[in-house]
Amino acid sequence: MIEVENLSFTYAGQKKPALKIPHLEIAAGRCVVLTGISGSGKSTFLRVLNGLIPEYFPGNLQGKVTLNQQDLTQQSVEEIAAQVGSVFQNPRRQFFFAKVSDELAFPAENQGQAPERIWQQLRVTEQELGLAGLLSAKLAELSGGQKQRVALAAAQMQRPQILVLDEPTANLDKQGIALLQANLAKLKAQGLTIIIAEHRLDYLREVADDYYYFTAGEIKRSWTKAEWLKLTDRQRLAYGLRPLQVKAFSKARLQVTGQNTLALKDLTLKWHQQELGWLKEFSLTSGIIYGLTGANGLGKTSLAKVLVGLKKVRSHLTWNEQALTQRALLAKSSLLMQDVSQQLFLPTVQAELNASGATKQEVTAMAAKLDLSELLASHPFSLSGGQQQRVALGRALLAQKELFILDEPTSGLDEQNMRRVADLLLELKSSKRIVMVISHDQELINLTCDEVLNLSDFLTKK
Repeated sequence: MIEVENLSFTYAGQKKPALKIPHLEIAAGRCVVLTGISGSGKSTFLRVLNGLIPEYFPGNLQGKVTLNQQDLTQQSVEEIAAQVGSVFQNPRRQFFFAKVSDELAFPAENQGQAPERIWQQLRVTEQELGLAGLLSAKLAELSGGQKQRVALAAAQMQRPQILVLDEPTANLDKQGIALLQANLAKLKAQGLTIIIAEHRLDYLREVADDYYYFTAGEIKRSWTKAEWLKLTDRQRLAYGLRPLQVKAFSKARLQVTGQNTLALKDLTLKWHQQELGWLKEFSLTSGIIYGLTGANGLGKTSLAKVLVGLKKVRSHLTWNEQALTQRALLAKSSLLMQDVSQQLFLPTVQAELNASGATKQEVTAMAAKLDLSELLASHPFSLSGGQQQRVALGRALLAQKELFILDEPTSGLDEQNMRRVADLLLELKSSKRIVMVISHDQELINLTCDEVLNLSDFLTKK
């Protein structure tokens, strides 16, 4: 049983509390879903539960959070970790080792489990979460979706009483979501308490028991499973939440002529030293928004880095049939990375947007479009994952490049902010930019893309 009494938390340097929960009880063995728009307090609550607040996120913490009559706010992160397993919104931040098997074994070793038992548990977890063939891999060489599955596996290796997950499907493909769904159902059946902050809600309809809606750090609404499933998509949209079901992409192919075209031929696609396949040819034309899809680990991010000039390769690259150097391509291109924290360097949101070189008026307008106006004085790392995503996107769009590639641009975004991103992508299309979106977000693809390319259809053996 988790009990919360008079809980409040204000991040250091902030005036308004990020969390205010007078009372809450979560019974053991329940699966609870935290919903609400980006920055509403969901991640902050999870950080209190797993002890990252106030140890790693300093501020003023008041009140009590008890697990089986023990006050978590008076325990160290190490003590809490024995009871609470965590999957972060950005899994890269929770890894300690270079190799997957070492990362997975560490929580069990820390608890003094026998080597034979650890190895047996590793093999079971490997199968349950689709990690076959990855135990010997380096974490730095995995895709974003593969890293999320490793983070979930590491949390399970702790054998916790409670599992907290922050946007666990943000970068997962359909297979990864199905594996997660089955795994959560199994863990719940074993008696684990599961608390998930999530925007993509369809896969949770069978496993979730309760839904809590956060606004400005407070729980404003709650629904039982039966009440939640009775809500219409229109009602969910009124709360800024995603619909439960999204239709498959279906659009007639858009024909354009006389626009800019980026083309490559004869590319052997690699991720570090691993050969992923050969692309005979691949091209993108302005005036069209392309969606690039495919399984986690297929090479979508690697291809993006080639197309923007971040990766030097032996292939023939042309812009409007003219040969293009890597430096010239870099000057034309903008890439929004999957892990946006790697692209945020400055002390305030205002400074990040100003660094694009845009005018004051352009920065102000972009902040308004992305609902960042009230956050301009904030440090980017004090923001939620969804807010950081919007900051990095705003800076990229303000740079006024000719080629834009966005890698999972809506991970961590609620319905309203996802639609803001969709509107900005459509503006890019109308301004004759080349735009490609790498995404597993079917709703974004349906709203914005004119053509969907599955990378597996282009990769062959040379």
